[in-house]
Amino acid sequence: MSDDAPNSQEMTIQQALEQALQHHNAGRFPDAENIYNQILQAEPNHPRVLNLMGVLAHQVGKNDIAVDYFSKAIDSYPDYAEAHYHMAMGLKALGRLDESISSYRKSLSLDPDNVNVHYNFGNLLNQLERFDEAALCYQKAIIRKPDFAEAYNNLGFVMHKLDRQDEALENYQKALQLNPQYADSLNNLGNLLRVRPKSLSV
Repeated sequence: MSDDAPNSQEMTIQQALEQALQHHNAGRFPDAENIYNQILQAEPNHPRVLNLMGVLAHQVGKNDIAVDYFSKAIDSYPDYAEAHYHMAMGLKALGRLDESISSYRKSLSLDPDNVNVHYNFGNLLNQLERFDEAALCYQKAIIRKPDFAEAYNNLGFVMHKLDRQDEALENYQKALQLNPQYADSLNNLGNLLRVRPKSLSV
């Protein structure tokens, strides 16, 4: 057998992980958690499984537990961009917003092309009324995913907040071109048109 052939334990863990992911993606969380725990018994510092356990905990609202798992995943693999991203989301859910910002920045330093990280970081900055920074995040998300209707809508919202009404209108219209039934954009566009200056063209 060659030196680079996978050993039987690695194959078994990989197969178990694939089965757990099928359960997880199908919403069968207890089944997924059971298999994740079995893998961690064999390999306690498996970064991907630790991250997935954190994701599962976050999905059921157990964010303290989620953050603990994300911390363990990062301790095992410090450059794990996805774990830093999930850590940011868990920290945000706990109201630990400064720490969440740091985790978003770390994730983007490791994986600057991740559309979801840019978008969700923008949502946090939007929540904090840091509209200029939020706009930049949404713009970076759109560059990487030009058909991202939600990012156009949220960019329109922050442009409205920044009193850049023409840009707000343009982004709402783009969101609606991509998704004509997008209720948030229809509502936001209606709000904008009610208060728009007379010079604003439709």
